[in-house]
Parts: sequence; C-alpha cells; structure tokens
Amino acid sequence: MTELQTPVNLDHHLSQTALRRKENIFKLFYRYHSIPGLTDISGGLPHPSLFPVKELTSEAVATNFLFDPEAKNIVVSSNSDDLTSALQYGQATGQKQLHDWVTKFIDDHVSKPMYKGGFDHVATNGNTDGWNKVLQVLSNEWSENDPIEKRQSLLVEEFTYALSTETANVRGLNIVDVKMDRDGMIPENLRDILENWDPSKGKRPHLMYTISIGQNPTGATVPMERRKEIYKICSEFDIIIVDDCPYWFMQYADQMEKCYLSVDTEGRVLRLDSFSKCFAPGCRLGWVVGQPSLIKRIYYHAEESTMHPSGYSQLMVYKVLEQWGCDGWMNWLENLTKEYKERRDLMITGLAPYNKIDGELILDYSVPKAGMFVWIDVQFDKHPMKEKFSLVELSRAFWVFQTKEPHPTLISPGYFYAPSPHAGDHTSSYFRLSFAPSTKTALENAGECMGRNTHEFWKLNEADIRKLVDEYPSDI
Repeated sequence: MTELQTPVNLDHHLSQTALRRKENIFKLFYRYHSIPGLTDISGGLPHPSLFPVKELTSEAVATNFLFDPEAKNIVVSSNSDDLTSALQYGQATGQKQLHDWVTKFIDDHVSKPMYKGGFDHVATNGNTDGWNKVLQVLSNEWSENDPIEKRQSLLVEEFTYALSTETANVRGLNIVDVKMDRDGMIPENLRDILENWDPSKGKRPHLMYTISIGQNPTGATVPMERRKEIYKICSEFDIIIVDDCPYWFMQYADQMEKCYLSVDTEGRVLRLDSFSKCFAPGCRLGWVVGQPSLIKRIYYHAEESTMHPSGYSQLMVYKVLEQWGCDGWMNWLENLTKEYKERRDLMITGLAPYNKIDGELILDYSVPKAGMFVWIDVQFDKHPMKEKFSLVELSRAFWVFQTKEPHPTLISPGYFYAPSPHAGDHTSSYFRLSFAPSTKTALENAGECMGRNTHEFWKLNEADIRKLVDEYPSDI
C-alpha cells in the first residue's frame, strides 16, 4: 500500500487579510467549560434560563415517503440540553454533534483522505457563503488604481454559476474562463491558458472554481480520467481547486462519479457541500472540506464574520439525521435522486419529438448525468430569418416568444452564466432548463411546450421577430 504524503503547504496563497487573522481568543476559554463545578464569569453569554424557547418539535417524513405512501412520519423533539447548545453562542466549526456526523459521512460516503492527517471541515451558511469565505482567505482585493502585476486571477468554466463570479468580480479578480464540452472543463485548454499566460492580465491563476458534477448551468459531469488530468495540471501550476458539490448526490448513472477529493494527494482541493439541495435551502447550512491548515484559516474568518450557522437550523437538521440514521439518510438521498431522474426524463420525453424540423436539428442538447439542468443549444443559424437578424436578436426574440400564450414557458438565457462580459455572441444560442422547481405534471408539459414554441418560432416572419426583439426587457 502506498504511504500517504503530507499535504503541501499552501500558505503562500493566503490573502493578506487571512495572514493577519488569528483565532478568537475568547473561544479558547471553551476548553475550560468541562471542568466540574466551574463558575464562568469570563464571557458575555446570556444565561440559558432566560432563553424564551424551551422545546422544539418538528415532524419529518419517512425516508422512503416518495415511493411508499404508507410510510410513517416521525416526530423530532429537542430536550433542554440540546436547546441550550443550539441557542447559545457556538463555534464556527458547527455544533459538535452535527460536526461529528458530517465527519463520519464524508469518510464513509464521500471520500477517504488521500494525504496524511486527513480532512477537516468547517460549517457555513451554504455554498455561496462558503465560496465567499474561501475567496476572502485565498485572494487579495484589487482595484484599478493598483499595479496590474498584483491583480490575481480565477479560473472558471466557460459557463458557470453567476454568483460565484460576481463574488470574485467584487474583489477585482481577473476571471479566466476555460472552454467546456459535454464532459465539462477541457484539460487541453486549461493547459494552454496556463502555459501561455499573458502577464499584462495580472498574475497567473492560483485558484480554480468548478462545479464538476451536474454542472450549473450545463449539467456536465467530469469523468474520472479527465478529473485526474485536470488535477495533474493544477498540481503542476500550483493551483487550488474549489469543487462546488451541491449536486453530488443527484447522479443518475449506475456508477457515481467521485469528486476531486478522491484524487487529492496534495491537499489542494476544497470541497463545498450544502444541505440546500438535499434537505432545504432555507436551512442555510453547509460545510467546507479540505486540508486542516486551510480549513483553520476559513474558521478564523468565520469567527470574525458570520460566526456559525443558525443554531436552530443545526439542531433541527441534526435531529432529523439522528432519527433517520446514516442508512436512512442514504435511503433519503437515493429516493430524492430517483425523483429528480423521473423529472428529468419527463422533460426530455416532452422535448425530444421537437428536436428537428424537416430532419434538421434545431435543438441540440445532451441528457444530464447529474444535477437539475438541461442545457440547450438552439441552432439559430438554421432559422429562416438568420440573414435578417443577428444571433443576439434571434435569441432575445426566442426568449420572449417562449413566454407567450398558448404555451408560456420561462427559460433562462445562457449568457447569464457567461463569466466574461466579452464572452461573445455565441453565448446567446444557449438556454438553461431546470427540471427541479415545477410539479411532475407541469414538467411533462414543459418540454413539449418549449418544443412546440420552437417550431412555431421557426415559422415567424421578419415583422413578427422584430416586434419580439422590441419587447425584450431592457433590464435582463
């Protein structure tokens, strides 16, 4: 058996702010709270007897309720000790019971550590918050008045989750998009960017943000061999990979793809996880996993910003998990995946008959192996009015037409997800469809409605399209 290596030291990538941050000194007192008979008059913690809530009770569904209508719900109650912990100030690592549960879940079901010392993790208010904390720790702010050689750069996919790049833009980072195909980020283009880096754009990237499973918006999932190749390139160029994994459990193939943690022998991967897609987004509860030295820095940042996620959320989520047990949680995830797969199939089945007109492909897409999204490339270059209108104009008219009676359908324009404002007109041919938010009955019709609308759009004349272009909202 190969001996595991010590994770590489990545402190040279820490931001100036992160280097200055130290552990909250008052939290160091927590180690003394276990002393029998201790009277604590050191801190500003309200006394638990003065909390107005004395008990929390919640009803949770059975893990197989989707496929067994006779399954019994369970009542989740919290005693006073649980509440005292949940309602009191806590640590950024999260409540101990939930922290321990996540530790075991990662080890049993996500990935075994590939380096000495293993993983650590810290609680977040969901993946958007986790990503923001990672950026604070691993990037310096830059403004137009600063020297260009100090500007840092971030690698992302050609299309990506919009809030991830907006958060980076606020810090002045140079966003560098890597080309994609149906298997996600293309390693050859990544290497080309790094080997031929133009210093006039700032520093060569040291940080990558990726959604490698069920990618938002494209639905792409990176196969293992490509994942290894990308990791090898990142190792060669000393890049930290931030793998955003909200759709990890939502995989529809018989064999689940593993995340970047599973190939991380050097400790250069940070995985963002969340209960948002598998429990409820309103919980605002997630965690970041990675090598302990990086997690420590995120912990320090959390102690001086959000502190810890809501004690209510942590308590109620943990109590449901405690009632279900780990096997029950996996059963819940399996049933959720079956439900989303059925929704995906309903949308694709409705859409499929309308892919072509007179044998010519007009709607190009692949069936996603994971996630919530179908990414469609509308072949506007085959539209009868292609000589009269630009690609952008046809795209805008198409989007407006989809919202019209008798089959109003709201779809998401692809350019929303282009990280660069100079991405080019080609982004206008893409649209994202989600099979998550609607009922199954509605989804059964949604694919067909969009397909019908597309065929009708191909029949429109110049005046019809001009009118639709003029209707396109100026604020979208």
